[in-house]
Amino acid sequence: MAGKIFLKTQKIKDIESFYAEKIGMRMWLRQEDCMILRHENLLLGFCLRSEIDRSGIITFFLRIL
Repeated sequence: MAGKIFLKTQKIKDIESFYAEKIGMRMWLRQEDCMILRHENLLLGFCLRSEIDRSGIITFFLRIL
């Protein structure tokens, strides 16, 4: 099973930097006010909105070699 999770944010640039630098995700798709980041089969979408999501948990299981 695959899917995408979308969250609303006001800090899309900060989120892109965090997930790229700390998690190693790459840009999969960028639109005017949304982006989708990818790491293997995980897709996370973030959209720039005035009202933001204040709850939810994103859990990662990383294997560090």
